[in-house]
Amino acid sequence: MINKSSALMMVFMLMVLAVFSQNEPSKPVKPGNCLSYKAGGNQVVFECENNIRVQLKLCSATVVKLWYEQGDFTRNNESFAVVTEELSDPGNLNIQDLPQSFEIFTGDLIIRISKNPFQIRFYDKYQKLLLEDFTDKGFVKDSTWQQTFKNLRPDEHFFGLGEKTGSLDRRGKSYRMWNSDKPCYGVNEDPLYKSIPFFMSNYGYGIFFDNTFKTTFDFGSESNKYFSFGAPGGEMISYFIYGPSYSQIIASYIRLTGKPIMPPEWALGFSQCRGLLTNEKLTREIASEFRKRQIPCDIIYQDIGWTTHLQDFDWNPGAYKNPRKMVADLDSMGFKIIVSQDPVISQGQSKDWHADESGKNFSQWREADSSGFFTTDIRTGKTYDMPWPWGGNCGIVDFTKPGVDDWWGKYQQKVLDDGVRGFWTDMGEPAWCNEESTDRLFMNTPFHGNNNT
Repeated sequence: MINKSSALMMVFMLMVLAVFSQNEPSKPVKPGNCLSYKAGGNQVVFECENNIRVQLKLCSATVVKLWYEQGDFTRNNESFAVVTEELSDPGNLNIQDLPQSFEIFTGDLIIRISKNPFQIRFYDKYQKLLLEDFTDKGFVKDSTWQQTFKNLRPDEHFFGLGEKTGSLDRRGKSYRMWNSDKPCYGVNEDPLYKSIPFFMSNYGYGIFFDNTFKTTFDFGSESNKYFSFGAPGGEMISYFIYGPSYSQIIASYIRLTGKPIMPPEWALGFSQCRGLLTNEKLTREIASEFRKRQIPCDIIYQDIGWTTHLQDFDWNPGAYKNPRKMVADLDSMGFKIIVSQDPVISQGQSKDWHADESGKNFSQWREADSSGFFTTDIRTGKTYDMPWPWGGNCGIVDFTKPGVDDWWGKYQQKVLDDGVRGFWTDMGEPAWCNEESTDRLFMNTPFHGNNNT
């Protein structure tokens, strides 16, 4: 017979085991063998073991979308990056069902899919191997992570991922996509300001990994036999982009993710930007010295502090005597003025501008709060209250909410009417969400247009 203390101990041990089992990842699963397939239009879906399905879609003769999913193909939101998948009309996808494999021809590519186990290989039309899954690990998933592994050749090199430290060749290194404000970073520090999950190989292809989670890329730091990329959640969607030249790869990537606007010619000129350039007197002195010394310069930036409150777009009256005339005078000298903007509305101290009895500025903050334009803290159900390096506590503007862009644009128009020619969009990494942050914004404030974390 079990006494009371023994029974309590058994209950306690079961609870401990339950907690550990919840925190430990489940056993990894892979596609295993291909069980069946269904083709239609420009895509085919392969049904594999472990309830894993693989969608292969021809976006063009050189761009192929791959989507691995355990269960149904569903996503939290449409892609924020891809503007169109219909890059050209590749016609209906024709698939040959051979005893050991499937073959798909696009005109520029040959795609071979082994059945047992499921494994994808890309070749050019001359049968040169471009990319292949590493053994049966084209897709590996457990409860905490999903990843794809590709064969790494001895002479293969990788380029891309945007603003990263170290050498241009990414081989032998690993990287994380997590926007972080790092003003004084070291030569090997990662992550930095931008997350661009796109890279190219000297074997004539590129890969764009369309996932908004904290993705990782390992180009052989773990093994010289394979490279990999993956994420803790979201959709395992990637695009294989064949060139073979780098310019052709980039051209297809731009068509997939959107073409930037052509900037005016002056925007490509020399720019003068420095911290705390936030007053008319100093700005005029700098402009005068550039012309006196015959140093070419087309743009002068005004740093954070040019406006009294973030972000009402009103010139600081204590620092600018006549900002509209300053902008006009500098324009006559050949300078364009660009002002900084932060994606926040502050509750900063004020004695003379729409203040309440506490002396705090709440006018614009209340306007945004009542319109539902801020991110909401899921812990309180109220507007997220963010301590900001400049301007006191702030609300974080959610630009994914309908109507916010027009509302923000009306405030921007105030300085555009003064002759300002553009905006320095700052602190949007977001700077308050670095890896070491104890209160990470995205963990507690999902944006309207994205439930990914």
